[in-house]
Amino acid sequence: MPKPGPRKRSTTAEAALPTIVLFVEGETEGDYFTHWAARLRGKVTLNVDPDRGKDPKRVAELAIAEAKLHRGRRGRPPTEVWCVYDVDDHHHLIDATHKAWANSVRVAISDPCFEIWLYFHRVDQTGQIERHKLQRETEIAIGCDKRLSRAVFDDLLPDQPTATLRALTAYARNVLNDSLKPDDSNPSTNVWQLTTRLEAFDAQ
Repeated sequence: MPKPGPRKRSTTAEAALPTIVLFVEGETEGDYFTHWAARLRGKVTLNVDPDRGKDPKRVAELAIAEAKLHRGRRGRPPTEVWCVYDVDDHHHLIDATHKAWANSVRVAISDPCFEIWLYFHRVDQTGQIERHKLQRETEIAIGCDKRLSRAVFDDLLPDQPTATLRALTAYARNVLNDSLKPDDSNPSTNVWQLTTRLEAFDAQ
């Protein structure tokens, strides 16, 4: 009797899904994308790094290491790796961003902070705004503190097209003119590039 050949490994449904790995700087963005991960379950594997509170340099280092880990893997959909962090007053922002780009890591940057993305869901902020003031105004506008609840996340989703339009307008007005210079890019965010990717999976 012939010996049976090598057993084929079964591919689970989850293993066959596209994967996006996010490395985030703060709690608010961590909560926001964790809610996205729950919403997209079964459509895309969205992993959010739980070790928050880092500066862009550390976020980029972790993301680059993750991207190298997945590079060249066969038999699985490509893995996207993203950094999500603020301009704030970080000294290594530009260097961290350029290194991320050089290693095929995508970057979502907000100036002055991630809350501007949430604020755009409710308010068209066109003038420069200080980070702490923006955080206070955002809490009032969306009815939530820095820990973003699932209920608030769900309430924001219908206004995401509006937020995207406001972010695109600010991005074109500020960032494209002089990229990554805080004095010129406040307020702006390109988080819409990431959420647009997530929306595409959500629509499947």
